[in-house]
Amino acid sequence: MKKDEKSANMRNYKTLLFLIAACLLAACSPDNADVIVDENDVPPDVSGSDHNPDQLGYRASLYGTAWPVDMANLNRSNAVIDAGLPPDFACEDVRVDTVEMPFPSLAYTRDRDEVFVIGGLPLLLDTYDAAIDGLPKGTSPKEPHLTKYNPFTGETIQLDLTNGTGGLDYIGGALVHENGYVYVISEGYAYKINPDTMTIAVGAGLPLAEVPGRAETTYNGLTTSSTGNLITKFFSKVTGASTFFIIDPDTLEVLASIDYPGASPRLTVVALDNGEEHLYHLNDFNTFRFKIGENELTLDEDWIARFDPYQTGEEKQDEPTSPVIVNGRVHYTTNTFHNTTTPMRIFWQETEETYSESDPPLAGPQMLPDSDTPGWNFYHLSIDDVTGIIIGMDQANGAIVAMKILEDDTVEYLWQKSLRASARPAIVSDRGHVYATDFVDGHNHLVVLDLTTGEELCRVATPATRATIATIVVSAANEVYFGSNEPGQETGLFHRFYVP
Repeated sequence: MKKDEKSANMRNYKTLLFLIAACLLAACSPDNADVIVDENDVPPDVSGSDHNPDQLGYRASLYGTAWPVDMANLNRSNAVIDAGLPPDFACEDVRVDTVEMPFPSLAYTRDRDEVFVIGGLPLLLDTYDAAIDGLPKGTSPKEPHLTKYNPFTGETIQLDLTNGTGGLDYIGGALVHENGYVYVISEGYAYKINPDTMTIAVGAGLPLAEVPGRAETTYNGLTTSSTGNLITKFFSKVTGASTFFIIDPDTLEVLASIDYPGASPRLTVVALDNGEEHLYHLNDFNTFRFKIGENELTLDEDWIARFDPYQTGEEKQDEPTSPVIVNGRVHYTTNTFHNTTTPMRIFWQETEETYSESDPPLAGPQMLPDSDTPGWNFYHLSIDDVTGIIIGMDQANGAIVAMKILEDDTVEYLWQKSLRASARPAIVSDRGHVYATDFVDGHNHLVVLDLTTGEELCRVATPATRATIATIVVSAANEVYFGSNEPGQETGLFHRFYVP
């Protein structure tokens, strides 16, 4: 499947197929009809220095590193093993290095000296920052980029992602593929990037919802299947259009698509015990999944469930968070919008059971057991794949809670901490660490908690003066990273935490 093994005729033929598909799906808009190919690209080395076959979660077609996708694995648990600060670290030994970077948001690891960050798209994210830290939103310039950061030298190489002109300028998604390339979706444009040279090997415009005179198509979320194909989706708040796509990782050709009501939550992929692979998603009305074929997505009619957390009888609910799948159970919460008027609730479903829209709607318990105040979280749950401990974050109430769902479908609450948390917590299962943030005394801090007790093990201040919508990432080099958006400041910041 490597591009340099294909003839020029085959490449031209597949490019033509992509153009035809793009035209059929989006009326041949000039914004999504361009394809660029680097004829001199040499595929990156895929030997890898951080390969660990025992890493947690479902990792089909991902590079064998601790953090190759937005949330560590395709089931989105945000949990890993054998990574992060050393098991027996002393807090007074932890150091922090910081480099400047335009509005850093999501991060990924490849080899030991390779951390990749996408950012430069502040749309809506700065609003959430302000809602958490209580400061004026401020403004940050649009500067979409993928930046390669070498934590050992401090060197950064910024690749500007400026080819997308038709999609909404909202943070997209990325992943490090088992073929060694880094893939990025940004503003309705797909990039296949060689991490060795930080150049675009292949680039292609993606189909757009037709909204005359404005960019309204929101692409967010990128995943992969066991076939190696890429999967993404768009939705439009204006037209209501929502489409899920399968994309060829070599040519970025659209291989298949399916229309179905979607929303802003990101995509989750996992396989059942029988090997059948599914793509999970949800909207304001129900949860659903698609069966993943080699080049197709098929709606699973036996796994569609309505939800009504407050038993209002209304069809449309507050938009829930992205689904997280651990131990055969799909978990999600309300709410993702910061202007909600209801407290957060947690839901779960079984992957091996059937669900129907005609069944009574799902309702779940409150995520914070002792709070009836409105709550929300930009991110979804983090869950330890080994113990099943769930880490929930309520960014409105400044709280993090740990819980477990018992066999009788009741919830056991383990501990709760008051933190003005903003970055999504990461879990290191075998070391019993939870990494979170806390905005206090005018600065954002990294906080390390004990997974089972909630005890604060360490707190490290950063130069950041704002809360941040970002992911906390851990590496097999015994390091921790997260970005600070810093809306209203001259530049964003990216932090490295380590023990010398």
